[in-house]
Amino acid sequence: KYHIQKNSNATISRVPLSRDYMRWSDALTYHYREAYKSECRAQLNSLYVAMTRAQYELHGFVLKKNNGRELNRIHMLFPPAVRAIGKKRNYPLEGAPHNTTLLHLEPTPYHSWMELLRDEFIDASVLLGRKHILHGKVLHAALAHIGNLTGKDKEASIQHALDRARAYYPSIHEWAHVETAIRKLLDDPHLKQFFYVEGDVFQEKELVSSSGATKRVDRLIVTASDVIIIDYKSREESKESYYEQLREYVALMKGIFKKRVVKGFLIFLDTLQAEEVTE
Repeated sequence: KYHIQKNSNATISRVPLSRDYMRWSDALTYHYREAYKSECRAQLNSLYVAMTRAQYELHGFVLKKNNGRELNRIHMLFPPAVRAIGKKRNYPLEGAPHNTTLLHLEPTPYHSWMELLRDEFIDASVLLGRKHILHGKVLHAALAHIGNLTGKDKEASIQHALDRARAYYPSIHEWAHVETAIRKLLDDPHLKQFFYVEGDVFQEKELVSSSGATKRVDRLIVTASDVIIIDYKSREESKESYYEQLREYVALMKGIFKKRVVKGFLIFLDTLQAEEVTE
């Protein structure tokens, strides 16, 4: 443990805390005791969490000595003859399928990390048209809270999505254009198929590739025969990079849903147009 001390000349010093220094300085004694109490609270809190989260069984392992020298005083909390209470049991999973098909994961291949690192940097063209980009982000935030509208109240769903988006963008006060765009999107005869679905709909679904890279799909639709990936884009620019990204999502889902048809669509939020991306 260290104590950070502010000096009179506007500099700071890092002072080590040790019991050996306590007899030489009242200030160090105070800081050492405060740090000791803080560490005790942190460790007791960790112990409390560990001891109260087990649902069926709790296994604890205690060292006999601290640092190989002193007797670990935690042993004083347990009776000498008690090492186990109760007995181990097997708990069957409720509702577990009897014939579960295991998913075979391919080993992680070696690859260049440059493509992943490139995603961390913003292309110069993206910096242009900030107003359109912001509009796309706000609309995207609202659409992230619109699930499957089949059998749902559309008006209530729209207001809920707008309320959640306002929480992300409190500085924006004009929302009429966002609501108008959402209504056009939901009522469009070519796009409403993505919002009224006979199946499962997931928003902002995270996926992990075989290389360990995390991907997030804006909208994932899973039916009995098809898997549809929707990726929202603010503007119809840099399409080639969009195609490459969506093809990667499609390939990833094909590895999971081997017996279903996987399709990918880009929805451009500036024009409210959809484009299917094929391999």
